[in-house]
Amino acid sequence: MATPARSLVLAVGILLTTLGVCALIGWMGLLRSQGEFGLPKAVKVTQGQVEALRWATRDLGEVRSKFDEVEFG
Repeated sequence: MATPARSLVLAVGILLTTLGVCALIGWMGLLRSQGEFGLPKAVKVTQGQVEALRWATRDLGEVRSKFDEVEFG
């Protein structure tokens, strides 16, 4: 048979777990309602931005070879 202290500890543990889960669900609902949770929204970019992104993400070797082709002065 469980002692009163052990029963109290078990009840407090269940209560805190339930409160934590409810707080997490509420927080996620708040973020979702504000649009900060879930899939990101589509962003429209210009052709110049697309080219800049491609340039920034290409291989360093390719960038180096292009840099070597440029004559300075």
